[in-house]
Amino acid sequence: MIYKLIISASLFISTFVLATSTSVPQPVPAVFTPTSIRFQTIDLYADSEDEPLAAYQIEVIAEFPSGSVSLVGVEGGDHAATKGAFAQPPVYDPDALTHSRIILAAYTSCDAANLPIGRVRIARLHVQIESTAGNAANPANDLNQERKNITNPTYRVRVIAAGRADGTRITADFEALPGEHR
Repeated sequence: MIYKLIISASLFISTFVLATSTSVPQPVPAVFTPTSIRFQTIDLYADSEDEPLAAYQIEVIAEFPSGSVSLVGVEGGDHAATKGAFAQPPVYDPDALTHSRIILAAYTSCDAANLPIGRVRIARLHVQIESTAGNAANPANDLNQERKNITNPTYRVRVIAAGRADGTRITADFEALPGEHR
């Protein structure tokens, strides 16, 4: 009798566990947005024409409608071209590393003879680009659209200040040029 009771209880428990553990298929979302992550360098150039450049402050803004851009590092400029003046990384707010914009500033105390003149690379940014591929319901259209105009961020540079060693403001053009994808 006890054996029948134990067997009946075991059968009941096994059936209950099996019935409740069967998974019910969950609905699949209509939109599937896989992400891709890649890294890129952004070279920042200053062109002071015939003026010696001793200081600058600029804002670099990344625009990327199909994803996000995060700054992961900042390097100094081209040592030879800047005569060592901007070889060290510019000063920046470390909290800006996770946003799509950053303000950079640098000043050198080199004498006027050693200041860069003309177009020189003053810094290099390292960025992480995270993009979404779009709607999986029609991947061909999304991929073609993405290839056409939204696979790469654009970068704008806003000049806040540029100057000589004596503090006199000068006019200088700054630009951000993307390097190779890595």
